[in-house]
Amino acid sequence: MCQKASFSITSLFLPTHGRSHPQPPRLYLHIPERSKSRVRSVGNGTPLVPAEQGSLRSPSWRSDVSSAESIKSPGICPSPLKGRAKSWNAALFELSAEARSLTEKLEEHANELDKHGINGGPASRPVPKPRVKSALAELPPLRRTNIMIDPLPISKEKEAVLSRTRPSWLPPKDPAEEKKHIREYQKMMVKSIEADKRRTAAKLEKEKNKDDMSGNTLRIWEEDVLPRWNEAIRERRTRELWWKGVAPRSRGAVWTRAIGNELGLTETSYHAALARAHEMEQRVTEGMATTEDERRISWFNQIRRDVKDNTWVDLKIFQAGGPLHDSLVDVLKAYAMYRSDIGYVSGINTIAATLLLNLPSATASFIALANLLNRPLPLSFIACDHGAKHSAYNLLLDTLSKKSPRLHEHLVSEELSLDPELYLAELFSAMFTQHLSLDDCSRLWDVYVFEGDSALVRAGVALLLENEGRLLAAKTQKEVLAVCAAGHQKTLQGRGDDWMVRVRSAGKA
Repeated sequence: MCQKASFSITSLFLPTHGRSHPQPPRLYLHIPERSKSRVRSVGNGTPLVPAEQGSLRSPSWRSDVSSAESIKSPGICPSPLKGRAKSWNAALFELSAEARSLTEKLEEHANELDKHGINGGPASRPVPKPRVKSALAELPPLRRTNIMIDPLPISKEKEAVLSRTRPSWLPPKDPAEEKKHIREYQKMMVKSIEADKRRTAAKLEKEKNKDDMSGNTLRIWEEDVLPRWNEAIRERRTRELWWKGVAPRSRGAVWTRAIGNELGLTETSYHAALARAHEMEQRVTEGMATTEDERRISWFNQIRRDVKDNTWVDLKIFQAGGPLHDSLVDVLKAYAMYRSDIGYVSGINTIAATLLLNLPSATASFIALANLLNRPLPLSFIACDHGAKHSAYNLLLDTLSKKSPRLHEHLVSEELSLDPELYLAELFSAMFTQHLSLDDCSRLWDVYVFEGDSALVRAGVALLLENEGRLLAAKTQKEVLAVCAAGHQKTLQGRGDDWMVRVRSAGKA
């Protein structure tokens, strides 16, 4: 009982200053000071650190003496400060119910004081100044013993000759050699610091040049190309501009003009198609749906699933509750009703989402989507025109045979007997939006809206060449499809100019 009482008083009134929040108070052993002996250095230029400061010896002899004294005098209640420190949970468990409750209340109160910056809590402590890296090269630390190699503590004589450039378990280094190596180390570190400064300056300069180039590109598109559109798009320098990428702020206007509106759609067309979708959903809700309505409502269910699970998920703006969720669902419903002969096909969701990200409104996105999917290659895939699809596959493989005959022979070999539909259909049906990063896809579309379906064929060849080594190593259909699936993982981080260089070179003889 005496032990419990003494421990509860100690634990309740420990000072709150300097505690590591939120850990409970700790009990500290009292270690008597020892006389410091002086050891003379042998003179290798390394400062001496006494062994007593390294805490290499265990103070267990004090606890042994204390426990022996307590055994000899059983009537004396030993102080917990002289024994071995207990864990907070174990100590708290040994308290009585009343003392335990009081201790917990006081600890909660101390935590509240720390939170509000009272009593030396974290909120009242001054913010430490950021550490500034010295311009001078720092010396390497003393090479002390490694417990995995030499578990025995080092002697005072050994500690006096520790080196900064040689491990402690090797023979001492000559002082002259030590100074020479330290000078070489300092020169090497100075060069490293200078190289870091040059890399940082080059990176800043590159970012500045990139910003300047983006600003210049934006001005060219908005002040030169767009005002005189019909003449500008026929110029060679404008073609170089779209291969370098349209300025993101100008993409909405440039894509809209480049895609055009051959179908003659208007805002009224969009709202009329969307109204038919709402009327059909109302009939299904009221139980008055026809067989055709049941077929169309399955499109809408698939639209919601694709928008939730397969539409630029990393962006988190098209999923339920996102800012563009409702707009995307409406555009897809309107298109499904507008082209009821086709309906909804998976892959259109990411095409419409890419347009929504760059065009100013859902109406503009609907008009662009309908005209974009009316181009020959996309239409052949969403309408399942097998003849047109195989023509696209043959064109891609013929282009591949000129760039990499070996890969072409491997993919069309009788051993694999691989149907191009298995690994190329998803590329074209989604217009690469499900196989590229958002940046890479946007850069590809900067060219596609101007140059048409040939840009998609080039992109397909570029993707296959990018995975040429792994495709050649694949010996079965399953392995080839696995390589294509792994190589088509989209990310938010794009490759920028490198990707477009690959696409452009894929179409050259």
